[in-house]
Amino acid sequence: MAKAALTAKLQEIQKVKEDLLKEAKDETENGTGTAVFPQASGLSDDCLVKFADGKEIKVIVGTSEHIQQPLVDRICHVVHEAYSKVGKHKRVDRYDAVDRLEMGDGGPSANRVLHLAFKGDELVGCASSTFSPGWTPEGCGHWGLLAVDPAHQKSGVATALVLAAERRLATLSGAIQIEYQYTEGDPFSMRLHKWYEKLGFAGDQTALKPGQTIFRRCRKRISAAEQERGQLRRLQEIEIYLQRRLTTLSSEHEDQSPEEVEHEQSSAESDEPMEESTVSARLAEVEAKLEEVTLSGPREAEPILSSRVVEKLAAIASVQAQSERIQRTEDMDKEDLGVLSMLQGTKELRPSNCTSTSEEKQQEIYVRPTPLLNYEANGVDEDTFSSLAFYVYDLSLEQQDKLAVHVMLSHPSGAAVFKGDESAEALAARFVSAVQKAYPENPFHNFGHAVDVQAVIVKTMKLVEADSFLSNLEQFSLLVAGLGHDIGHMGLNNVFLSEVGHELAIKYNDKSPLENMHCSALYQLLGKPETQLFAHLSADDYKEARRICVEVILHTDMMCHQNMVKDLNLLYQIHSEVIQPVRETRTTVRKSNWKRKTMHNEVPSDPMAVFAAPENKMLVMDAIVHSADVSNPAREWAVTQAWAERCLDEFFAQGDQERAEGVPVQFLNDREKLNRPNSQIGFIEFMIAPLFAAQIWLWPMYCEFGDCLSTNIGIWEEQWEEQTSPSEEEAEKVRLRVLEVQDMLSRASLRIAH
Repeated sequence: MAKAALTAKLQEIQKVKEDLLKEAKDETENGTGTAVFPQASGLSDDCLVKFADGKEIKVIVGTSEHIQQPLVDRICHVVHEAYSKVGKHKRVDRYDAVDRLEMGDGGPSANRVLHLAFKGDELVGCASSTFSPGWTPEGCGHWGLLAVDPAHQKSGVATALVLAAERRLATLSGAIQIEYQYTEGDPFSMRLHKWYEKLGFAGDQTALKPGQTIFRRCRKRISAAEQERGQLRRLQEIEIYLQRRLTTLSSEHEDQSPEEVEHEQSSAESDEPMEESTVSARLAEVEAKLEEVTLSGPREAEPILSSRVVEKLAAIASVQAQSERIQRTEDMDKEDLGVLSMLQGTKELRPSNCTSTSEEKQQEIYVRPTPLLNYEANGVDEDTFSSLAFYVYDLSLEQQDKLAVHVMLSHPSGAAVFKGDESAEALAARFVSAVQKAYPENPFHNFGHAVDVQAVIVKTMKLVEADSFLSNLEQFSLLVAGLGHDIGHMGLNNVFLSEVGHELAIKYNDKSPLENMHCSALYQLLGKPETQLFAHLSADDYKEARRICVEVILHTDMMCHQNMVKDLNLLYQIHSEVIQPVRETRTTVRKSNWKRKTMHNEVPSDPMAVFAAPENKMLVMDAIVHSADVSNPAREWAVTQAWAERCLDEFFAQGDQERAEGVPVQFLNDREKLNRPNSQIGFIEFMIAPLFAAQIWLWPMYCEFGDCLSTNIGIWEEQWEEQTSPSEEEAEKVRLRVLEVQDMLSRASLRIAH
């Protein structure tokens, strides 16, 4: 195709330009109302919205050209002020703002962009729009992050942003989805609901009780006429975008010296010469893209597929960047530095492939049914045991012992180990009794903690549907590891052992001395005739069970924590097209975590196959045990508070010993200086919330842990303020940190990426 053909195509587009620049009223009707917008002109990257009273608002798509400190800071300020005014938790930091702006560099092929609204030269609002967000049905776009400077609210800015976003989405989408938090009886929620209805959105109309809060998901269809206008706009946008690219390429070639041109042509050898042939080839690409957009329906155009690849690479790269952000410590309190010291295994910070055993290899043995837990016999019933309100120290030591035996006998995975006769119960009882006696009576790292971790492992294996990708032997190995993961714990951490030259640190060369000792102690028990749980396994299965137990226990070392979080985030980013959870409102029963998604006539992909892959399965098992080990802050408040007191009591006991030994007292261990609530805020912020957020993305049913974390960090903040009476500036600083954690967990739960 020659230049003349491109000229002809441009002339053809000119014929419909009038239609493009006249924005008709939206014809969408969905039973709740009809949306009526002011007049808009222009394309997605430069839209001018004119109101009947003569005022104008310009809405553009942000790109890397807009990454300038004043504008980036202004975006962050507008979002924070807009959401804070109505008591909502939403915060965009500079990293987020820059990421969002850079996404617009793809032009028509960009999947997600940030719209910026201006009155004159002043930024007054922003909103995002996404063609394929991943949590909507195929062909359904999304807009969100709608924020208007409070000083400019009720002046048409929100309407202009929505209009610009929906005009862009109409170029490829057949419908639009939004989500928002709604509280029955709340004036702001009701006003927002009415506005969305006016815009044409319809959603769940379930009757709610006063004060009840849900996350509403609403959708509206884009009329056929508006989709047609949108596709015509897209033709023009692609033409303009590629024409700019061609112009840039031509200008770059003109700037080259004759020697450089000759070198390029000679090095290309079989390639076509630069000038006319290269331009012709590019124009052929333009024609192909135009035909593809014209003939295909929403979502089938190649630019969107390309943008998914680009977005995935950007997301994967950002995982590493995010994992490095906490290295800046100059503004951190001592409690925060103490948490980071624990994460990194340092004395003190200062400011500045797995092959699973196949089911064919396992001898599946019938396990004798065990009765359900009941309060009279066991001190806890099934419902409480399975909930985040379960507190193991409500049980006597004898009841804890019986509970661990019950778990091992009643869990279906016991079929890989037990014969199913009376000897199974006796063997399990002897093993549990031996484990219980091997735990010292520490405030935190004791047998009760082991039983609690085992209980959470049972719960999380159910949440992630482990039966679908873990064998019975693998699941039972996790139960054994959970019960034995802290055997022999002395109530001291690895840093202290290395500092004083303890025999364990010397024996294991300062490499996870406690965790190595736990593995050794566990297998000494498993090697005794009277407690040989794995006696009936084949040699290969025994090796597999041992490998799993050792691996997951070693990964309870906090030194492994940050890499685990990063690996979980990468797992989601790499397989996000397959891992697509169906999220219902919080008031409904969720029967399944997953939906199967088909793209381009491919066979539907099963997310369980991702977790079952040998290169991923061990990471999943490590995460199940480690998250159970540190799940105390993610329980109901009363349970979380009680666990925190036990943990800090043990820290303080070590601090007393450090002082007696004449070695530096680690800050989290200093009973005279530590503020307990502030230490828990840092603990959740830097360690627990990132771990559980990463898992919520992978397994949406984990959101109940996220809900508790959000609630608990807010309560810790309230206690910190009561105890310290901070200045307004200090309180605001901590408040922003808490809001950021809550926002991170909320985004994971709702599946809303940055």
